Amino acid sequence: MSGKFRAHIRSNIIGYIALFFALSTGSAVALNGSNTVFTDDIVDNQVYSADVRNDTLAGGGLGAADLRAGSVGSSEVADNSLTRADIANAAGDVGSDAVTADLLDGIDSRAFVRGYGTSEADNVTGRSSLQSNRVVLVPGDPAKHLFTNIPRLGELTAHCFDDHAEIRWRNTTPWIIDRWQEVNGSWSAGLVGPQGLARVAHSDSWPGGTLALGLGNDPGPRSIAIVHGFAFQGTNGAPCGLQAQATVWTIE
Repeated sequence: MSGKFRAHIRSNIIGYIALFFALSTGSAVALNGSNTVFTDDIVDNQVYSADVRNDTLAGGGLGAADLRAGSVGSSEVADNSLTRADIANAAGDVGSDAVTADLLDGIDSRAFVRGYGTSEADNVTGRSSLQSNRVVLVPGDPAKHLFTNIPRLGELTAHCFDDHAEIRWRNTTPWIIDRWQEVNGSWSAGLVGPQGLARVAHSDSWPGGTLALGLGNDPGPRSIAIVHGFAFQGTNGAPCGLQAQATVWTIE
């Protein structure tokens, strides 16, 4: 019996040594062929970044096919790392409330004017400006206080008398200018020649008024102005408060 046992040991010594090392140190099994490593061959959470070939090397890095659809979110993207070239310019790429060059607060960019008229299709582009002024005068001040010059359309002046205050527009140009005027809710229209004038506001009769002016014809040079004026005097002989604002649009 003992002889048979010794003979068995001698004939299987190599196998027992291999078994000993396998049980004591672990073992690696060589897999034949390609594409033979599957998910059950890898211990969970044991593949690290260092185990993935660097994307700077040929055939390295992970591709789109390696990522589950919808698996990349904000937390996977470094702050300030994306540029314009990284974002596709197609419908649906940005939210409906996003601020872009073509959409601001849900309004098409053609609806905004930034100092040079309108960019709306089929309309012309002109130069616009906003002119405003305010002054407090007392009776006896110079009879005329220049508020502002309106390019190609004349001037606005402020006046303070003992019994009232007023704002006037005068046509200081050599041309005939179209005039529309609102006084106490009623509109009137007419033509005003050189040195003609119109009162925009009168502290006693209409303390606030609107004046619209126009000159020229399409396709030539044109000028438009909308003037709002306000005049106040508390009692006779008191100081006068006057202010005016003109929105001006011109095209040469």
